[in-house]
Amino acid sequence: MIPLPSSPTYLARESDSPATCVAIERRSSVAVLQIANPPVNALDQPTRSALHAALTQIEHDDSVAATVLTGATSFFSGGADLTEFDAGTAFASPSLHRDIHTLLDSMQTPVVAALSGYALGGGLELALACHYRVAEPDALLGLPESTLGFIPGAGGTQRLPRAIGIPRALAAIVSGKRFTASEMADTALIDQLYDTELLDRAVAFAASIASARPIPRLRDRPIDVGWDVDSLDRLAQDLMTSNVNTSRRIAVAAVRAGLTCRTFEEGCASEESLFLSLMSTDEAAAARYRFLSESSVAWPRRFGERARPITRAAVIGAGTMGRGIALSLLSGGLEVAIHDTSVEGLQAGVTAVRDSLERAVRKGTLPRLEGDMRLSRVRAAESLDELAEADMIIEAVFENPEVKQDVFRAIGAIAKPEAVLATNTSTLDIDPIAAASGRPADVVGMHFFSPAQIMRLVEVIPGTDTGEAALATALTLGKRLGKIPVIAGNDDGFIGNRLVDKYLRQALQICVEGAAPWQVDAALQRWGMSMGPFRMMDLVGNDILRQARTASPHRPDIGRDWAIADAVCEQGWFGRKSGKGWYCYGDSATPNTDVTAMVREHAAARSIPAKEWRDDAIVDRCIFALVAEGARALESGVALRGADIDTVFRQGYGFPPAKGGPLFHADLVGLAGTVERMERFRSATNDPFWEPALLLRDLAATSSRISAFTNTDRTNENEDL
Repeated sequence: MIPLPSSPTYLARESDSPATCVAIERRSSVAVLQIANPPVNALDQPTRSALHAALTQIEHDDSVAATVLTGATSFFSGGADLTEFDAGTAFASPSLHRDIHTLLDSMQTPVVAALSGYALGGGLELALACHYRVAEPDALLGLPESTLGFIPGAGGTQRLPRAIGIPRALAAIVSGKRFTASEMADTALIDQLYDTELLDRAVAFAASIASARPIPRLRDRPIDVGWDVDSLDRLAQDLMTSNVNTSRRIAVAAVRAGLTCRTFEEGCASEESLFLSLMSTDEAAAARYRFLSESSVAWPRRFGERARPITRAAVIGAGTMGRGIALSLLSGGLEVAIHDTSVEGLQAGVTAVRDSLERAVRKGTLPRLEGDMRLSRVRAAESLDELAEADMIIEAVFENPEVKQDVFRAIGAIAKPEAVLATNTSTLDIDPIAAASGRPADVVGMHFFSPAQIMRLVEVIPGTDTGEAALATALTLGKRLGKIPVIAGNDDGFIGNRLVDKYLRQALQICVEGAAPWQVDAALQRWGMSMGPFRMMDLVGNDILRQARTASPHRPDIGRDWAIADAVCEQGWFGRKSGKGWYCYGDSATPNTDVTAMVREHAAARSIPAKEWRDDAIVDRCIFALVAEGARALESGVALRGADIDTVFRQGYGFPPAKGGPLFHADLVGLAGTVERMERFRSATNDPFWEPALLLRDLAATSSRISAFTNTDRTNENEDL
């Protein structure tokens, strides 16, 4: 027997690797194990192996009376390493359930889980398999698997109901929502709460219960029902007819197994079978991809070290977008000054921001103390000179290049030297705007999506002369505000609007070829898009879209391809705000049948006959337009990763999360099949747009995945992604 060390000793992942998995030490008769796999102590195969070895060593050490298991960082464990599911190593021995939990069940001395930060997914399942649990009151616990397309697979659906009863367990498992340890202080999930010195007090607790017998195991507890089998069956049926993902329905079946199976082992076997049936589905693969792509957007980690500190921010433009940006900045703890050239507009904007905060407090979505703090940090700035001490100034004025350049000439002169200046443009070239400031190294594009206080996506666009500090500051600020910042190249429309332009173009062309706008919308919405293209144009404003495309110097196709949209604008049919667009708006949206005659007249002038359209044909033309242009954006370096394009479309344009993104969808279809579709479209339409990008052809020929593609030419410039 090898004695346990008196100071932390690490069990390494591999003999030639400096990374470590588990630290083990001895404190009197208590062994302390610390999971050490930063940043979130994921339970990957090397970590599981080290943990199993450490527990085995402890089990064979007669001098150990109890064990404390905790995280070496401020977190207990974020659970499984999702990359292992697609790599095929998620179930490599030792497994969490079959090996580690079985070992915990058989141990002759108690193990105490000390929970801090968060214990999620497999991390919470590991804690549930321990014999006692102590925690900091604000430690976040949860089984979020249903939000990732699958269910807990290591006993979570069997042990959590035994710990907190079926009603609360079912709510947590089906929703995937987190809860605090203090919320469960009255249950068998939490034995003690400790405000401070968690590890020291956990060791003392372990020593105090070391001789208590029998050792409590959640698997041996009866389930506090609260619900009967019939109630669970009714819930499952309700979920079957509602718009929820499959995993939430299956989660109910797994919890039900705990009631109906004769033994705990049978319940776990049922859970495992259901878990495995979900893991191979496209929905689960898309959910894993979504999580991983959004948690690792492609920008250099080292940039965080170069970001300039920001405590005071300013917004120029008190309209809808400026107000939303101001609310976002306030949520990040910043002082915010709002400026507008119109005194009336300024006062209306600041009042709207304050009213929004007050409504959030009244609704209970914002605590009163936090609401008061945000209210105290917002002010009106009647003069630009009042913004001179701002650390970051964000312009959110009318989408006109001359207007924006005038703004940057003014703020370039008054802003302090270390301030970062950002333009909230959705399509315009950053370089002339940056040049107008006289300090282009400090200028960066930040395209917030509307409503800015709600939408998480921000495209961050460096200009030709944008310095690393300005780019790093914009990216870091985006993270601070709870956004998903994605780097986009300074090209017409950046990532999102560049691609969506081609999507809308196909929708218009399909109408010219015989489909009604509302038929196109219905087909895409049935497929999963949150809003059809014509409803989207009406919501944004057909006049706004026309102004944006006519301002672009890179759009030779505007006249022909957008003629119908221009004709709609010429009628004054701007969409929702005018009461009429592609639809008529009253108590509900109804088709604007006057559009039909305009479309047929346009088609006749171009000698285009009408044809019948199936839903799948409509969807293919529109969605594969995103793929075609996405491949070009990757090829040219406008996007750094395929996953970034998919993130932009999920977060900014209502692409169905269950389908991952347009490029992920193309991978599921198969890139060879994708190329074949585009060649067929090219032949049918004689449209050169459908010529597949060379990158797409190359990836198809090598059976590669475009959603996994990284533009190494661009990323190598930025060192470590």
